[in-house]
Amino acid sequence: MKSVLSNLNDFFEIFGEQSFDNIDYRLSKFVIKHEIDDGNLYFNNLTKEMFLLSNAESVFDTENKKKMVERYFLFPKEFDELDFCDNVRSVYGVSRREEKGYRCFWILPTTDCNARCFYCYELGQSKRSMTMDVAKRTADYILRNKAEGKIQLAWFGGEPLFNSNVINVICEDLKKNGATFFSSMVTNGYLFDNVNVEKYKDAWNLDSVQITLDGTECVYNKIKSYVGISNSAYRKVLRNIKFLLEVGVNVHIRLNGSFHNLNDLEILIDELGQYLTGEKGFDIYVSPLFGEKFERKKERYEDLLLAIKKLNDKIEMLVFSKKESLNKFLASSNCMADSNGTIMILPDGNLGKCASFTDSNFVGNIYNDNIDFDALEKFKLRSQNLIQCSGCSLYPDCIRPQICDKQQHCYKEMRERRLEDTKQAMLNEYRSFLEREKENANKEYKVS
Repeated sequence: MKSVLSNLNDFFEIFGEQSFDNIDYRLSKFVIKHEIDDGNLYFNNLTKEMFLLSNAESVFDTENKKKMVERYFLFPKEFDELDFCDNVRSVYGVSRREEKGYRCFWILPTTDCNARCFYCYELGQSKRSMTMDVAKRTADYILRNKAEGKIQLAWFGGEPLFNSNVINVICEDLKKNGATFFSSMVTNGYLFDNVNVEKYKDAWNLDSVQITLDGTECVYNKIKSYVGISNSAYRKVLRNIKFLLEVGVNVHIRLNGSFHNLNDLEILIDELGQYLTGEKGFDIYVSPLFGEKFERKKERYEDLLLAIKKLNDKIEMLVFSKKESLNKFLASSNCMADSNGTIMILPDGNLGKCASFTDSNFVGNIYNDNIDFDALEKFKLRSQNLIQCSGCSLYPDCIRPQICDKQQHCYKEMRERRLEDTKQAMLNEYRSFLEREKENANKEYKVS
């Protein structure tokens, strides 16, 4: 038995090892087994440790069993793992609240946009743009409330480039005051060009962008319906993706999938494969455009998830998907909404926790440092467990806030996809382990 991945967090400092007794044990529900050529990988999704056992070994062998119990890979047969996991998360949640300040600021320069997508989640919400005065006061708020060290600025919208001047002001003020940060952005990508990409990368410390494509040229241009644009927006956005990659900005290309464009997305994947051949720093993935409530029938949504899985499998075959990596720390939040380390700044200076609520559910504002903890608590309330939770190996990383509609259901197709991704990540971690072993062996050989 080999230790492939050691526990990197303070789990054992807090909880210690599990005591070994002369009783019957079973494999933990949170342990994911992956058969590989060299044997079997066992990854504990609660403690984030991984071991390799040869094909001749078992976790229940006398020489392995005690270690497997102590490291929480085996539990007593009647042990309530879900309750134990909830207690672990509660303790971690308390310990992580001790850090002062926010590690990530989601900032909306505007809720307006140069596109008119029929599916936009902001349809019906008010259009507001940040003024220069609010931008300066936003920078002041960040300086007062940021955590120590490097922070993240996540630009969102609307279309953040539709009001890029306020991004300049905020970043400039932060730099003048010695703040260290990097930026990410969710954008349609149209307003970039070969001149401003390098300027924005340097001025904003721009590290990565997410750009959404809805289909091939004709489909994309029709769905986006850019305001006042007669040329092909699709071609311009593709050129901008290359410009971004050329200056070292990572690009995450999201393909929105629904029943109306699945066949077209398959063609788009091939087009992107040809267009981006030889480029580095990008990945492509397909996500469902609508949730179950839009598809009306549970069965129909499950069919959509299955079709999207096939598209993502194709992307993986073409090696355009991102390299999966294991989450080495226990999840304490689902997203920015219930994260203690993230706050959202709206164009008028109000503070929120979720981009789905830009007109309501504010938790404060940038003009003082007071927080409405009752409003904040709404985002932290968690839904009751589903039937599927009881035997799910993914449970330690699964947190479902009550306030989020899409978190109220769990689909087999989603679980299967996440489990496949985890197993691929286990294999990637094992390959890295072998590379480290080889490097260490070479160093020892040179020394001797």
